[in-house]
Amino acid sequence: MNSSSAKASRARDLTRRAVESAARTDNLDSAAAWRLDGALREAAFGNAAEARRETEQGLKLAVDSDAVLPGSIALERFEAIAGRNPQVIHRFSGRYT
Repeated sequence: MNSSSAKASRARDLTRRAVESAARTDNLDSAAAWRLDGALREAAFGNAAEARRETEQGLKLAVDSDAVLPGSIALERFEAIAGRNPQVIHRFSGRYT
């Protein structure tokens, strides 16, 4: 495993742990924010499948309008790398943008 791959793996693990910690304390907006941050990271690395999964999970957790901005940014990045599936993007964009 090369250095950047190891760092990406570590970042995913830390994100997962942050989401779990926030969810345990019923702080769903914080959990959503961590998921959406993870989606942005995955989009930056060109990992469309993981960006999509993190975006979907993050937006499902969001209960407050504060998640709209990061959700919109994640959707924009997701669209840029995975525009070939506009149905998924449309499903979320109507609710969060």
